[in-house]
Amino acid sequence: ASLGAIVRKLMGVGIDRFKRHLAGGDPNVETCTKQSAEVRFQFRELVGKSTQRKNAKTIAKKQYRMKAQACSSMMEDRPKSSSFWLIYL
Repeated sequence: ASLGAIVRKLMGVGIDRFKRHLAGGDPNVETCTKQSAEVRFQFRELVGKSTQRKNAKTIAKKQYRMKAQACSSMMEDRPKSSSFWLIYL
């Protein structure tokens, strides 16, 4: 495919969808029939790594929220006097 055809394709859809188009195997995106198996393999690896990073980021966000909620509930349950903090500092 020419560079112009690729640019026109990108203008109509997002880059993630375009990568999935080149990678193939996604039921929501039509697989590109003009690229070689080598290109398809490379983009499948790229899409797979991207998915792993997104999943790791989602898990980290969930863990952070859980810790923040636990900390928030500890702060609500603590005594209101300032002597509490002197004991634990």
